[in-house]
Amino acid sequence: MRLRRMCLRVRMCRGRKVDAGAGVKKKHGPAEELEALDAQYRRQAAWFRGVRANLLRRVGIGAKRQVLELGCGTGVVTEELTRRCRGQVFAMDMDSAPLRLRPKRMKGARPIVASGEALPFADGTIDLVFTQMLFMWLPDPGSVAREAARVLKAGCELLLVAEPDFGGRIEHPEASRLGPRMSAALRALGADPEVARKMPQTLAAEGFQVNMGVHPSLYQPDELAAAWEDERGFLESLGGKPAEPGCPLAFLFMPYFWFLARKGR
Repeated sequence: MRLRRMCLRVRMCRGRKVDAGAGVKKKHGPAEELEALDAQYRRQAAWFRGVRANLLRRVGIGAKRQVLELGCGTGVVTEELTRRCRGQVFAMDMDSAPLRLRPKRMKGARPIVASGEALPFADGTIDLVFTQMLFMWLPDPGSVAREAARVLKAGCELLLVAEPDFGGRIEHPEASRLGPRMSAALRALGADPEVARKMPQTLAAEGFQVNMGVHPSLYQPDELAAAWEDERGFLESLGGKPAEPGCPLAFLFMPYFWFLARKGR
């Protein structure tokens, strides 16, 4: 059950040209679900590669000595962090199965199975806490931000590379109403589809100085039909009411936000 929720978690945070329907409608065993999880992590890593690279340069990844990746999954981004960081990368997830799927990706990193609400690190020992598409699925985002602030050294950063906000989604014509149905299905699973707009306040409450920005996520006209079919599959994977085939959209924008939160000195 935990693995299935993990697969749903990564499917919901969508980017452009997503194959969300692949492997969703049929029932799979743990091995197949892990492979689907890995495929989606690889897509997500590609969606935000450019912005992620810029943000990692901005925080000085090359000079970091202790880097903690929360929700590392199968280690797709772990490889990138290990390559760019001269120190130690801790790859942490709440489940051990994804950590074991691609051992080569963990080369040079230290895998850890733990919860973000109780990080197994002493106060002020970490130079960077990295996340990508994680906070929407956290039962208590504030507690994870609080733990990140505790383990970070003064002046160091918590980096949220991508968090979606379904409430900022724009569809035309509005009669399609796919976005609201996805939001309802996500809430039914315990997610917060509007978590991104709450993150500045959540992070500031834990003493962080916050900078933020938005990823462009505007679908071009020739991408709309494929995007519609992908999103139909995504909605069904969440247990929502199926949408009719045939794309009714003439415009689709879906915002994803990044947050660079620096701990005070």
